[in-house]
Amino acid sequence: MGRVMSADDSKCAGCEVGEAVTRRAFLAMAATSAAALALAGCGGSGEGGTGPVPPGVGEINITLGDFPALVNVGATVKVRSSPPVAISRIASGSAGLVAFSLSCTHQGTTTNINDNFTITCPNHGARFNAAGVWTGGQITGSLVRLPVRVNDASGVATVTLG
Repeated sequence: MGRVMSADDSKCAGCEVGEAVTRRAFLAMAATSAAALALAGCGGSGEGGTGPVPPGVGEINITLGDFPALVNVGATVKVRSSPPVAISRIASGSAGLVAFSLSCTHQGTTTNINDNFTITCPNHGARFNAAGVWTGGQITGSLVRLPVRVNDASGVATVTLG
């Protein structure tokens, strides 16, 4: 175990180069590390990858007829509560559907879908558009995008979780 340095020490135990770490250098490294951790926790491109939806949860099938709002471009509906998942129509046709987690990438809080189909985090005020893309409020990443495929014949969308 290392020892505590005193004002007259010229190096600390365990330093490979034989130089003491100054208080200023230590604080700079600590601040940089804290910033990196904060950004990593708030990150998320919204284009998939790891995120609030646990891996290996499987797939869910959504009968699109159960959500009539989805005929309108710009509509967003919550299709599952645990884990919270939404589908939005961002363009016409089956290719215009996107799915994403409603868990905020900042702290995992379930976001709210507003009457105008925008999305907000009740904890810190981050705002997202109908496609789950961050648009304002506290800086955070976009909501995690989930793969979705649509069977036009059956009117069923399959969302892959995790």
